Amino acid sequence: QTDGPPPVSTCGVWQCGSDEFQMVIQRTFATQRFGNYRITRVYRGAVNPDSSGINLVQGQMGFHPDAMEDELPAGRTGGLFEEDGLGGASAIGFFSIDGNTLAELESDTRVSSS
Repeated sequence: QTDGPPPVSTCGVWQCGSDEFQMVIQRTFATQRFGNYRITRVYRGAVNPDSSGINLVQGQMGFHPDAMEDELPAGRTGGLFEEDGLGGASAIGFFSIDGNTLAELESDTRVSSS
């Protein structure tokens, strides 16, 4: 959710294995004053296999100055998730993903009404 202007386009990719989560979201905005600009967020986190849903994935979120992997600066040969895990993105915060919470809430409701 944002209080800024709505994007004119959005794209993203993600993958999640048993140990690691990675996601890249790119949004394009249009302004009268500055024209079009893109914002790319990079997310990388660890999967907690012992989680019952709360904090299933926790990690770092970054702002990536380069819009696409094929536009990485000269001398950089890897992808967005090399080096520090954010591929040169400036870390701007942390994130947590809860999974299965609806099932847990329904389960809690059934237990408490029994």
